[in-house]
Amino acid sequence: MFLVDKLLKEEKGIYTLIFIEHVGNAKNDYYYNILSKKMSKSFRYTVDKSNPFVKFIYFFLFVLKLRKHLSNVDSVFLSTINDKHIFTLLKLIGFKDIISFDDGLGNIFVDGDFFENNKRLEYIKGKISKHYTIYKGLPNIVDCKKIVSLNLNQNIANGVVEREISIFLGQPYKEFLLHEMSDDKLKKILSKFKNSYYFPHPRENTIYDSIEYISTELIFEDYIYNLLVSDSHIKINVYTFFSSAALNVISCDRVKVFSLSDERLRNKYKKLYDIFAEKGVVNLEWRDNI
Repeated sequence: MFLVDKLLKEEKGIYTLIFIEHVGNAKNDYYYNILSKKMSKSFRYTVDKSNPFVKFIYFFLFVLKLRKHLSNVDSVFLSTINDKHIFTLLKLIGFKDIISFDDGLGNIFVDGDFFENNKRLEYIKGKISKHYTIYKGLPNIVDCKKIVSLNLNQNIANGVVEREISIFLGQPYKEFLLHEMSDDKLKKILSKFKNSYYFPHPRENTIYDSIEYISTELIFEDYIYNLLVSDSHIKINVYTFFSSAALNVISCDRVKVFSLSDERLRNKYKKLYDIFAEKGVVNLEWRDNI
């Protein structure tokens, strides 16, 4: 949704917003409300989790509502290419072509879901005429001739650096460490790498004590972008394990990104860390028993 706002400046036109979310939250509310004001029409659907039958009925009614308002669409702007709901809508709505844009590391992680060999993905990729990316110089979901780089340094003025801040970007630790991060361990990490602030991931469930959280409606990329625009003398050091949000801001002026890893993580997520290294992320040694 952060990139959609940038795309509207590149691609002029009259747009309808179709927003499908699997989990509702305050950040989604914030960006949906902002984007809705720039659209001729807006539709929002939250995927029902109760049971398959109810889910089918709700989505069927949503599709019926859309078909009344959409016809003869010139272009569909699309981020996620492997969602079944999106695929269903594309098959039901007449359109000429797809202009896609990045949906995080999935676009450049060649061993990931976006690069599987299946009919749904091949159908969508075959309709893509242009792809906007912030990952300049890296392979993406389409041929390089269709790729257009997005510049996130627009409106960022550079002055003499007068101060630095360090932000630790969180992740759902249980998903890759196989256990939750403890209060004590996180405090030691922040202290060791001289981090002043903590930006939590939306899927984090644990609340840590005695840590200075950044509380904002903005997603991480937008928060960093606004900080750089508002203060031309600040440098931001971002620390994380391998959050894609950190990689998304590495091209911004006055931002330096550091990744944490140990031998187990480097072996398990080698290709992700390789991508980070290729984009200039500095890797720091971390021990799970810190």
